[in-house]
Amino acid sequence: MAGVKGTKSRFSSVSPYKIGLFFLACMALCKGATASDWGDSVSEWLDLKASLVQQLQYNDNMTLSPTQPQAVLGYFLNPSLQAIHTSESYNISVKAQGNIKRYDNSLYDCENYSIGLNSQYKTRRSVFKMTGTYGSSCAYSTQAQETGVIIPGTQSTNYNLAPTWTWQWTPLSQLTMGVNYTNRSYSGGASSTTGVSYTSSATPTSYQNYDSYTVNLGLNHAWNRDLSLNGGLYFMNSQYMGKNASTQQSLGLQLGGQYSISQHWSANFSAGLRRTDIQSNSVSASSSNTTSMSPLGNFSVSYQDRFSSFSTGYSSTIMPSALGQTLQNQSIFAKYSYKITPHLLLSINNVALQSESLGGQSTAGTTASFGRDAITNTVTFAWDFAEKWQLKGSYTYRWQKVQGETSAASNMVMLSLNYALDEIEELETGKYNIFDNTNANSGSIENRGQWFQ
Repeated sequence: MAGVKGTKSRFSSVSPYKIGLFFLACMALCKGATASDWGDSVSEWLDLKASLVQQLQYNDNMTLSPTQPQAVLGYFLNPSLQAIHTSESYNISVKAQGNIKRYDNSLYDCENYSIGLNSQYKTRRSVFKMTGTYGSSCAYSTQAQETGVIIPGTQSTNYNLAPTWTWQWTPLSQLTMGVNYTNRSYSGGASSTTGVSYTSSATPTSYQNYDSYTVNLGLNHAWNRDLSLNGGLYFMNSQYMGKNASTQQSLGLQLGGQYSISQHWSANFSAGLRRTDIQSNSVSASSSNTTSMSPLGNFSVSYQDRFSSFSTGYSSTIMPSALGQTLQNQSIFAKYSYKITPHLLLSINNVALQSESLGGQSTAGTTASFGRDAITNTVTFAWDFAEKWQLKGSYTYRWQKVQGETSAASNMVMLSLNYALDEIEELETGKYNIFDNTNANSGSIENRGQWFQ
């Protein structure tokens, strides 16, 4: 998308090697203190987990530019620390994670960090959950998935809070109500960088901050041991900020279910309708209001046995975006993993995505629709060559065509070395819609393979 010149990062003075050594020391002290100095009671009450990942990455077209591909070589250092407390009625998990990225072109250097909380409290008939995350990251990590518009030198700050209540209405029926709030803001990028050029004047040169909240109400009923049906309503409100701000509201109804076909096969399905109202305000044009109706749908089939797993399906979802427009994403995905040996795992992830805006003002100040077609194919080998050590190698091919531009492609190779005192658990995140797999924290669909790790 862009041709850029290297500039010196303000973080270049930080030594990732010193940070890594310091973190390893903390890992050893925390683990040792839990078992010995703090006593068995603390060890039983609090479970500490830690890991340190080092990665090398080569990408022959970092910004997916159709005219000015730029190859980069990078080194990443990714420390993680997690504290977990579990009891009969409640559990709490806190996870802190960093990702220090250094490239041979310092324009892409950045420090990612995040802290997340998962908590759950159970009563006889109710389960209360609270998830929350706060962090700062390289914007291209999420925008490669969300919009395909990659602007180097931009940092994003993200907040997400998602409380959920589930009530066991009857022995076979559950009522769920959830709220999700997301705030995302951007700094740096085109306004502070020289040498940025685009092949289309309609392509945004900056990202737009936004607030978004969603309210979900759902009902799930188990008809028998193999079939459960669900239905629900959701309301989404997205407020985009800046000179071309707009407010976009969606109200949706979905019906679906889960079916266990056999011991190894299962299916998930849902369908519904969505009404979207958009109010646009531009400094160069009068306000406008538009209303549209569109279908929603998700379907997937999964297989799992002792050595392998497979899933494929179709997904149609909406989510707010950094372009100042809410996007509708339709994707077809296929995932496969096979345990070649007890210590060697093969994973393949393929996704085809079609994305288009629902309307509103873009960051370029136009009401033109945004559209993108993208394909991502990833092959990964993971080798547990020793206790607590893992070596992983992956290859990713990605292709995309943004509306108004020619197509672009890239090839990425990554090699990573992971040391973990204990396996770090993935924290849950808020969902824009409880019936699909839209990850509110990262702005991505969870079935979609990551373009930037």
